[in-house]
Formats: sequence, C-alpha cells, structure tokens
Amino acid sequence: MNKVLVLLISSIFVGPICAQQVQDSTDYGHVAIASGLSNGSFHRAMGSEQSYTIGFETEGKTTIRAWQLKGRFEYQKQTDKDVLFSGVLDPYNGNPFIWGDTISGKWEHNALDSYVDLTFPQTKNHVFGLSITYKNSTGARNNGPKPFYRYRNININPRVKTFLKGDEHHFIIVGLSYTSAFEENEIGYYTTNDTYLIRGRGYGSALKGPIQSLDRRRRANHYGLDLNWSYANTWEIHLKSQYRQDNIKDGLASPSEDGSYTEILGVGEINYATSNAGYGLLLNYRAGSTDDAVFGFENSEYQQYSAVFSVDLDRNRQRVHIPKVSIGLLYHKQEDHIVYSDYESQNLTAQLAQVNHVRNIKISWKIGYQYNLDQQSSVLSPDVLSDLIYTPDFEYLTTDHLFAGLHPTIPLGAKDNGKNKFFIKLKNNLLAKNSSSIRYMGEIAIGLNL
Repeated sequence: MNKVLVLLISSIFVGPICAQQVQDSTDYGHVAIASGLSNGSFHRAMGSEQSYTIGFETEGKTTIRAWQLKGRFEYQKQTDKDVLFSGVLDPYNGNPFIWGDTISGKWEHNALDSYVDLTFPQTKNHVFGLSITYKNSTGARNNGPKPFYRYRNININPRVKTFLKGDEHHFIIVGLSYTSAFEENEIGYYTTNDTYLIRGRGYGSALKGPIQSLDRRRRANHYGLDLNWSYANTWEIHLKSQYRQDNIKDGLASPSEDGSYTEILGVGEINYATSNAGYGLLLNYRAGSTDDAVFGFENSEYQQYSAVFSVDLDRNRQRVHIPKVSIGLLYHKQEDHIVYSDYESQNLTAQLAQVNHVRNIKISWKIGYQYNLDQQSSVLSPDVLSDLIYTPDFEYLTTDHLFAGLHPTIPLGAKDNGKNKFFIKLKNNLLAKNSSSIRYMGEIAIGLNL
C-alpha cells in the first residue's frame, strides 16, 4: 500500500507547484545542523516506533553575469527503533515487492543528498536550465541476522522557459525528467531463531521460512514530462506526468526474475490570483500494478485519485485573522488477485493554514482533520502480509484523526548589510487518532547565513 495519506496532505501543505518555478534573483547561502525526533504509537505497520535524525546541510545560490547556479548538499544519520517486516529503504515507495522478517530491531541509516541547478543566460525569448540530483543511502540492522541495504538515485531534469511576446510575466516552461534508481538488499546470515523471512510478491502473498542469506536487487527507471504556463501573475497551469518501471531480481551469482512493478502518475493544477486573494485546484492520479514472474500473472493493482481545492483571501498576509482554507477528497482502491483481497476508501480532509510575523519571527501553522467518508475491505484467503501489514495499513490510512503543525523561524544577530547572521528553525507536527494513539514529529535546525 502506498503513501496515500501523505500524498494528499503533502498536496495541501506544499502549496502551488507552479510557484516553485519562479526564479529569485537574490543570492543567498547558509549552513546548518539539524536534529529530528519522531515518536508515538500512531504509525504504519512497517514504520518505526521511534526515529532520530542528526545531520547538516549547506545550500546557496549565486549569479555570475547572466548565469545562475544553485546547489545543496546534505548528510543525515537516522536511527529507527522497533522496525518490523521491512528490510528496504522505504517500504512505502509504491512497489509492493517488499521483504523483511518478523524480528524487531534497530536500524542505522546514512544518507547523502546533493542537488545542482544551472540556469543559462537568456537567448532571445528562451532560458534553458538543467538540474541534477544525486542521492545515496545505506542502512543496516544491529541485531541478527543483520540485514542491510544500499540505495542510489540519480535524477536529471533539463528545461526551457519561453517568454511569450517578450513579456516576463507571460511564459511557458517545458521540462523533461529521467530518474535511475538502484537498491540492493541483503537479508544477512543464517540464524536458527524461530523467525520467518517475508518475501512479498505483490500485495498479498508471502513466502515464509527460516532466515538464510539472500540477496535482492531493484532497478527503477522513471520518465517524466512537466508543462507550466503562467500569465501576468494571475493564471498558472501546471501539468505533470510520470511513467515508472521497477524490476526485481533475487540472487547474486545467477539472479532470477522475481517480478516487475509499473506505475503511472498524473498531476494537474490550476491557480488564479487577484490583488489579495488566491484560488487553487490540484488534481492527482496514480495507478500501479505488478507482474509476478513466479506466479506468471498480474497479481495486484491499485488506483488513487485526489482533488484539493484551496482559497486564500489574504494572499499578501496583511490580516492575521484570515487563514488559507483547503479541502481535499481522496479515493483509493487496491486489489490482490492471489489472496483475493479488496480495499476501497474515500477520505475527506479539511485544513486551515497561515503565516504570521511577530516582530522578526516568522510563524507558520496549520491544523486540519481527516474524516473517512466510506471504507470497504475483504480478504478471502488471508496470509501473513494481509494480516500483519496491509489490513493494519488500511485501517491507519482510513482512520479519523487530527493533524497539526507549528513551524517558527527565529532570526538572530545582524550583519553589516542588515541581514540576520544566524537563524533557528523549529518544526513541530502532530498526528492524533485519540488520546492514546498519537505521533509527534519535531525538528530543530541551527544555521549561519553566509
């Protein structure tokens, strides 16, 4: 099962995709150290009870004549406690060919994330750009049979921005995207403990047996197209599509085909702005299916749709008592043809969000609620995956709950140019099903502006 709830909430929280396309000519730079904590019983079946992160990042942008260069480098170390069923980097990345074991333990992760974006000088009415993202991650569990993973991701995005009729406020951006990802998993060494290895095939079936050394490899290719049209700082339309193909093989010396996963993603967004108000509609479509080489047929599939409508009557933030209002509707359907399972749900999400300034402190807050309109589920031939992972996940994603966030940014000190020398960023997020089922996610970053 995929990050259905996260997809919808992210659509509301992140804001207009088109706004991210706007170029800022102001040079900047900073370095920061950050630490985070996530804790609570309200989490998904393959998620951790507790998670700690610590790391640093550096980010900046500079303009040399008509050339613009942006970059970011980040290192993060993460510790996850009480992780069950999962032996991969992200068990909820969409691909249901998961694996793990029934041993609970502590995982240690190390991740590098780098990004470079180059914007070329304008040629007539065209501005070309290229961005490259590289991610690398490794992780291992401390207790036997000590499984581990290695992950690598490279993303390349060329683009061209064309000004229509020479107007800088009327343009079209066309972008292409290609991603190559590779993940290698090793289950570790043989153990005589009374445990089971879970080798997920599609959504519902699993192979169970004593833990032995075993390798798995996942190769993924993503192909995407982005179109963005903006007119007079009033209308913005953004269209995005992506095709994804994952192939999974077991074994090291002579790997055998385990299966493949195919996914299609479509995003459509339209925004309209007046002098002090903004209106937006965001539509998402995502569908995936698996082909199992062992069983020889398509054994699982899912579809999800979401629509988010937002109204911001104080777009210029002149009145502190008018928040941005967002309403989201999500539909999700998932089927497995081996254990004959069927999950279907419709959720409604409402949110208020605002950005306030108290003296020189910037405070962003949000509060919302998810309400389940309808849900239906059935499993005719249950197994370990449907009992321990997918049915609990379905219940997690469809449960009524409150979500809230409070994110202050505190500037400190002053430089000769009037800008602040230091800053402190705090992120506090809360998910609450009830008083006994809560999850808190917090982060603090302390940085120096260069």
